[in-house]
Amino acid sequence: DSIIIIDIYGKIQDINPQGLSLLKRDKSELINTNFSNYLQKRDDLQTILTEVSENGILKKYNTELKMRYGKHIYILINAIMQQSSITGEIFIIMFIEDISIQKNYELELISTIDSLKISREIAEEYSANVLELMEKIEASQIELREINASKDKFFSIIAHDLKGPLSGTTALLDFVMRDMDQMSIDEFKEYFILIHESITSTYKLLENLLSWARLQRGVMPNNPDLFSMHFVINNSVDLLKSTANQKSIEIKMDIPEDLMVYADTNMVYTIVRNLLSNAIKFTPINGKIKIFAHLLDDDRVICGVEDNGVGMSEDVLSKLFKVDVHHTTLGTKNEKGTGLGLILCKDLVEKNGGQIWVDSEEGVGTSFNFTLPAHPPTNS
Repeated sequence: DSIIIIDIYGKIQDINPQGLSLLKRDKSELINTNFSNYLQKRDDLQTILTEVSENGILKKYNTELKMRYGKHIYILINAIMQQSSITGEIFIIMFIEDISIQKNYELELISTIDSLKISREIAEEYSANVLELMEKIEASQIELREINASKDKFFSIIAHDLKGPLSGTTALLDFVMRDMDQMSIDEFKEYFILIHESITSTYKLLENLLSWARLQRGVMPNNPDLFSMHFVINNSVDLLKSTANQKSIEIKMDIPEDLMVYADTNMVYTIVRNLLSNAIKFTPINGKIKIFAHLLDDDRVICGVEDNGVGMSEDVLSKLFKVDVHHTTLGTKNEKGTGLGLILCKDLVEKNGGQIWVDSEEGVGTSFNFTLPAHPPTNS
């Protein structure tokens, strides 16, 4: 090791040949100069002096030695305090080891580790991005399947459920016009009622179809506001009362007159009309339908349309609200449907921040229930 002896002030008193070789200076140039002049950080000398004076020894102190031409090397210092037996002066003997090679390896290793950490972070970020991209692709595929299912449903309804009734009505009109002169008044009335029912049913279907198409395209305006649920349901009942009377169905309402909801009025009208029309369709002659609505504890309004009609099996229930499943059932008077009304109801309820569900039992009846917000959302 290089050995450098300094006094308690840090001045160099002696140095061995290895020390001269380390500092690359002549002895005459170094004697009585302050050791801090050769340290990269001059404050290190005070740390060395304090440690040795307090403990009598210094172990493995890492620092940097300043060389010529702005260069420096890494060194390890061990030091002890020694008192001269002749003069009584106190000296500090420093044993200095050049650890530049080890230090450079260490720095290189740290740099490599840091690079590996960065590479790992990049890899993890890349993996996260890939996973996120895969999730987006999967979501897009699901959305695309839903869009295709919606398109298939749309064309299926146009091709079958809309074209069929119109063709039937046209054929019925042709028959009436051809035999009009031979028909009695009673026969004419009977055919007129059939034609009226067919046209009314087709109109309802077309109305739902257009609403659903606008909703799928995102062009149906949604203008939520506070309004009376009692008023909307009462108007819907009045509109469909004649249809219910044809089957002698009793409709009861249980809605507080001051019950308010926050939603798009036109959309709620469509929801209620479809659910009530559906209930009438599957309720037998002399059946009963109950429409209720009340406020829940969580500031939501629940509304339900209950009937004592034919009910539904588990298999039928599993097919409801699914646009990619074409399911329709004849009513108790062989009324035709498309299943589109319930799909439209689900979309409209969810668009207004609510949920819809159904409870049913074969031969007992069905209850369609949905929720809507009672108040506008509060900004937190």
